[in-house]
Parts: sequence; C-alpha cells; structure tokens
Amino acid sequence: MSELAVSPIDDVNMVYDYNRHKYFITQQYMLDEYGVNLTLRLYDPELGESTNAPDIFLRKVSNYFYEMIYAHSMNRNLTEYLLAKTIEYREKIKFCLGELANYILDNGLIGEFAGVNFDKSSIMDIKETRNERLFPVVVMWLLRSSGLLYLGQLNYSGSADYTEDLY
Repeated sequence: MSELAVSPIDDVNMVYDYNRHKYFITQQYMLDEYGVNLTLRLYDPELGESTNAPDIFLRKVSNYFYEMIYAHSMNRNLTEYLLAKTIEYREKIKFCLGELANYILDNGLIGEFAGVNFDKSSIMDIKETRNERLFPVVVMWLLRSSGLLYLGQLNYSGSADYTEDLY
C-alpha cells in the first residue's frame, strides 16, 4: 500500500468534503473522461439552466458509493481514514465514482428500484431487482481487487483519529 497523504487532495477532477468525509467527482471529470455534459444530460426544461442538478447528482453518486463501502466495513472510522488519506485509493475512488455515475445515468440507481412487478401485481425478490449486484461489474472488480470492498477482516495498526489528522 502507498504512503498516506498529509491531507485529502482537491483538483479539477475530484474534491474532498471535510464535513462529509467523502470525495466527489466534478462535472469536468465526467466531461473529460466520459464525454458526458451533466448540465445537458440532466437538463429539466421546467427548472431552466440555472439548476444545480449535476452537483446534486454527483453528491448522490458519492453518497451511494461510500455508504455501500461502509456497509461492508468492519471499522467505519478506519475505512474513512484510508479512503481520505491514501493516494492509491484516491485514484481508484475517482475511477469508481465515474463508472458508477455513468452507469446510473444509463440504467438508474439500483437501490431506488421499487421491486414491484406491476404486470403481476406482486413484489419482486430483491435479488431479481438488483441481480445481487451493488455496483457495475467493473467497479466491483476494482473494489474487490483493491480491498475496498472486503467481506473479511481488515487489520491496521495505525491511528484513525479525526482530531489528530484532520481528514
């Protein structure tokens, strides 16, 4: 694993929110990496062009990503610390957030599916709705191979103190 950064790093592609302890990708990153202009893609004629829908969408993507990671973490504080301070993870987070945002734009957010089969007037099994998938396949592969989505035990001997490291 790479050295820990002194503090989270902001750039044109991704910024860190110290209040939420999460990275957020930028509209510019989506445009540069995926050719997606979120302002045009999320345009709502009723709201006009001054809407902040792209930023709300990117926050939602980040929240979904982080909460799924934390849900499978043995120690949320340690996981927050590693995600905020490790440069190696920062690049993986950026890639995963971009892939997840692109996937959600094309397919919708899996976690928001109602799970109702209106044709049969019945409730669908969650496994049918989600296909037992938390993220797009490429994101799952990266998260599992990097240890970010780990279903076992994580051992770390360092400190993960908010007040000491200001992450």
